[in-house]
Formats: sequence, structure tokens, C-alpha cells
Amino acid sequence: MFDSPTDFHRAFDEVPNDWWELTENFRHSVAGKSLLEKLHAEQANKHIIYPADPFAALRLTSAQSVRVVILGQDPYHNEGQ
Repeated sequence: MFDSPTDFHRAFDEVPNDWWELTENFRHSVAGKSLLEKLHAEQANKHIIYPADPFAALRLTSAQSVRVVILGQDPYHNEGQ
């Protein structure tokens, strides 16, 4: 659980260096900061955020091994999915 917007930023710190070129600009942008604040507000209002570890894919997959990224609605709507 993230206790503050700062905790969401710390989660970005755990993203491997090879992803930083792709994540740092967003992280520090107005949109990125707004998203992190919204995530914290949702959590503060006792809403569950899925997935619980939103940066796991970046830690488990090197940026160099990714050839295609498909964007869409995430499938997480219940615990354990």
C-alpha cells in the first residue's frame, strides 16, 4: 500500500534504469504528477487499486526485450487477477 504520493514516486525509483529513459519524463510531467496524486487520493478513500504492484512488469521485463507495447484497458477488476 502506498501511504502518500511520495510513496508512488518511490515506486518509480524501483523501476530498473533501462526503463528510466521511457518513464522519467512522464513521472515528472504535470500529467504524471496528477496521476500519482489521483492514485493516492483513491487509495486514501479506501478504494482498492489494481494491480497492487503497478510497476512489477517493468521490474520483471527489461526494456530491451520489449518490441511492442499494446495499450488498452487493464483487466484487473478483482483481487488475484
